[in-house]
Amino acid sequence: MSAAPKRKSRPCECGSDVKLGGERSLPRYPDLECPAICPTDDPIVSLMPGISPAEYRLRKQIRSVFNIMAVKIHELPLGHAMELAWIAIETATRWLFAPADVEKLTTVAEQCRRLMIVADAAADLERRLHG
Repeated sequence: MSAAPKRKSRPCECGSDVKLGGERSLPRYPDLECPAICPTDDPIVSLMPGISPAEYRLRKQIRSVFNIMAVKIHELPLGHAMELAWIAIETATRWLFAPADVEKLTTVAEQCRRLMIVADAAADLERRLHG
């Protein structure tokens, strides 16, 4: 008796047919790839339907900075590093769902990224200086 053929797709929560494996895997199913941006999986798409792919990518970058800094803030020494981390979190929070064009979001995403880098550098410096 031969083994059943492996399935190459299955339905996604959003109703799309999902391929197994690939670049655009769903967060909860890393071995799956959804051909659509799933509103059931992403609050950006749920709360802002109809945004362009470019705007979605920028808002996703801003959300990533928020998520990273929200985790890192508990590991940072008190001082300038923590202040910079809070500025990054507040900036990301303010702009994540705010109405803005792609140009403005590009500037905000870059600012958030730079704040994250500088907060890390400040943390390293503070640890070296204060042990």
